Amino acid sequence: MSFRTDPYFGFVVPTSVSGVEPHLLYPMKTWKDKAAFDETARKLVRMFQENFVKYENHVDADVRSAAPEVRLAAE
Repeated sequence: MSFRTDPYFGFVVPTSVSGVEPHLLYPMKTWKDKAAFDETARKLVRMFQENFVKYENHVDADVRSAAPEVRLAAE
């Protein structure tokens, strides 16, 4: 099985799953407006980051390093 890294959240996602339409594993492909998807995904990452600030002092470095981070260049 092959995987890809999600460019917004950094977790691995399979590139194919038996019985699942391939485009569903690439959320951007399910949106007609790709720019709107990018904007929404970046906003969601920011929301996670802002919310996590109140917990980061209570977790170890491994948990902090797993926080979402947009891994795409700003367009």
